[in-house]
Amino acid sequence: MKIARFKHTPIDFSNLIGTITNGELAKGEKIEEFEKNLSKFLKCKNVCLVSNGFSAIYLSLKSIGVKSGDKVLLPAVSTCHSVRNAVTAIGAIPVYIDIKRNLPVVDYKIQEIKNHKIKAVVSINHFGIDDQPENLNNNILIIKDISQCFGVKHSNMNADCFVSSFYMTKILASIDGGIIFSESNSIIEECKDLRSYDNKFDEKQRFNFKLNNINAAYGISQLENIESQIESRKKISERYIDIISKSSLINSDIYNQIKLYYKFPILFEDKSKIESIVNEINKLNIPLTKEFIFNSKEKIMFPNGESLVERFYSIPCYPGLNDLELNYISNVLKKFFN
Repeated sequence: MKIARFKHTPIDFSNLIGTITNGELAKGEKIEEFEKNLSKFLKCKNVCLVSNGFSAIYLSLKSIGVKSGDKVLLPAVSTCHSVRNAVTAIGAIPVYIDIKRNLPVVDYKIQEIKNHKIKAVVSINHFGIDDQPENLNNNILIIKDISQCFGVKHSNMNADCFVSSFYMTKILASIDGGIIFSESNSIIEECKDLRSYDNKFDEKQRFNFKLNNINAAYGISQLENIESQIESRKKISERYIDIISKSSLINSDIYNQIKLYYKFPILFEDKSKIESIVNEINKLNIPLTKEFIFNSKEKIMFPNGESLVERFYSIPCYPGLNDLELNYISNVLKKFFN
C-alpha cells in the first residue's frame, strides 16, 4: 500500500494528452488558465504559480523584503526541511520556537520571541491545524504555508502572503508545483518577475522557478475535483476516528483541531509501545509513518517538539483508497487500537 496515491480522472488524461500533442510542455496557455482558476477558487486576484513549495517560500521571502542577516521565526519541527532551507538559502537567520504540547503548531506566547528582532515568520498549518501568528508584533511579516490544508476557505487574509506546494502527496497536486497568493498586488508582481529570467536583460537576479505547462494542465483537472477529494478524505478519517478515538494508546484531542485531513494523524500517548505497534502494522503492509523532523540541532531546547517527533505518526486517507483497502486498514486499526 502506498503512502499517497492520486485518484485520476478521464479529464486528467485528456488534459495531459492534449498538452503533449500540442507540444507545449514547458510554456503554454495552461499556466495562465490554471492561475485564473485558482484565483477564482481562492477568491484572491493576485496569484503566482511556481515550480515547487521551496520556490514559493523563497520568492515570498524575497518579495516581502527579507534579506541576508534578517531573522525569520520558524517552528522547531516540521514535516520537511523546505521552509528552513528556503530561509537559509536567502541568507536569513532561522529563529526556532517550540510547538504546543500535543499539537504541531507553534506556541506564539513563548516569551523568548521578544528577545529577538524578528523580520518575518513562516507559519505552517501542519496536518490541517490552524497555526495562529496573528498576535505577534504588527511589524513582523507573515507567510502562511497552507500546503497541508489547501482548500480550507480563509475568511480573512491574515498574512502578507500564503504559499502551498502542489507536490503529489499534497491535497491539490500538479505532479509538482507551488503557489503564492496575496492581497498585495505588488508582492505577487514581484514574485512573477523573480520566477523567470526569460527575455529579461537587466542585471536583476532572477530564477528558473516557473511552473511548466504540463504541470498546469494536470493541476487544472485536479482543481475541478478538489471538493470531492476533500470530502472523501474527511469520510475516510471519520471512519478511522470511530475506531481508534477511545483507545488509551493515543491522544484523540488532536482530531478536534483539524480543519482538513491531509494524512490521518496518530499521536501516541505511551512511548513504550510505539515501536512494537509500528513494526507490526508496517509488516501488514500499511504505511504507519513517522512525520516530523527537527529543523534545529538543539533538540533539548524544544521539549514539546522533541516529544512530538517521537510520538506523531500517520496512515493514508487519500481518495484513491478502494473499499478493499479501507476495510483492511479498518480491521488492522481495530486489532491494535480498539
